[in-house]
Amino acid sequence: MNPIMGLSKTQDWEVHMIEHQLGAYMDCAHGMGLAAISLPYYRYIYISLV
Repeated sequence: MNPIMGLSKTQDWEVHMIEHQLGAYMDCAHGMGLAAISLPYYRYIYISLV
C-alpha cells in the first residue's frame, strides 16, 4: 500500500474491497481474507479477458 509505487500505474483494489465485505460477515483476519479471494478473483479476470 505504498502510494509512490502506484503513481502513473493502473491499480486494482477490487479484491481489497471484496475482502472488506467478506470481513463484515465472517470473522477472519484481513490477510487471510485477501489470500482466499485473490487467486480465484484474478483467475476469473484472466479467463474473462482471454
